[in-house]
Amino acid sequence: MIEPKNQAPSYAQGQYTRTWWGSRWQDIISADTPRHAKEAMQGDALFRRGAVTDLAIGAGTASARVVDRNQTVQVTLTLEVYDAAVWSRVAQVVAEQLRFTAALLRHQFPATLDDRLTAAGIALFPDLAALELTSATLGQGVNRHTVALHRALGARIDREPNVLFTLRGRDTQQLVRAVSSQRGETRDDAPDHVSMPLEQRAAALRQLVLHPRQVEDPAWLISRLDDPPPVALFGPIADAVTRAAQVAWRIAAGDGADTADTELLLAELRARRIGTADALATAIGHDADTVATALDALYDSGIVLRTGTPPNVKYRVAEQ
Repeated sequence: MIEPKNQAPSYAQGQYTRTWWGSRWQDIISADTPRHAKEAMQGDALFRRGAVTDLAIGAGTASARVVDRNQTVQVTLTLEVYDAAVWSRVAQVVAEQLRFTAALLRHQFPATLDDRLTAAGIALFPDLAALELTSATLGQGVNRHTVALHRALGARIDREPNVLFTLRGRDTQQLVRAVSSQRGETRDDAPDHVSMPLEQRAAALRQLVLHPRQVEDPAWLISRLDDPPPVALFGPIADAVTRAAQVAWRIAAGDGADTADTELLLAELRARRIGTADALATAIGHDADTVATALDALYDSGIVLRTGTPPNVKYRVAEQ
């Protein structure tokens, strides 16, 4: 099944990957190889400027359009799909350690898992000879168009290593089900659901003791999602997610509604860049006197700056 994707990510020169598995894929076609040095450099340039679009990934295939010299070219990459016997061996290897399954579900690929697969005779990363690369205009083999596609696919693998399994014919859920079967874990082993009245369920939920913890990198999850629309920038989105996570943590830690109101006020002020207490109060639905008092407190603490004299005092966030 082909999975359509939007525009592939653009990277600065030399910044193709952040993980060992992403680098491993990119090294299949290397600019250090004299035979393909020129094509690799040209393909890198196309990839870096965002010329690869409509990246689609499926069993044994990846395809995209490459915009080159005012021409849009269809480019494909194909490789061998594993048969049922090989997939059975893959499931056996993954089933050896619970941490392998846990890592794949977290969109990670342990190097020890790759070592175990290799020892079992399963080369998840193909060599160049195992790839069939085709450009509609430049033909088969390594050329600037196929290198650009290869780089875009590597960037996707860098973020989502389970694409390696998709290319070989299975998605993550299929692999996890096969691993569960190897371990003898079936739905028949699960206890029957015990019916419980709604009131008892609510009481049971109230008895749960939660232990929230602060997330080190709140924007990590969105870095694993599909690329944002071309008009969106990852940085501002990540900043917004991080600010929201900080507010959520402070509320969970006990600061409560006052913190939420303050952060809402600051978020509105950041969006406006500058504003009066009355305008901000109208925007967030709070009393104007309460907002003015909050802004004065934020001014005293150095978080916001103010200009003008009453009743035309305007505020802006100090960090801007």
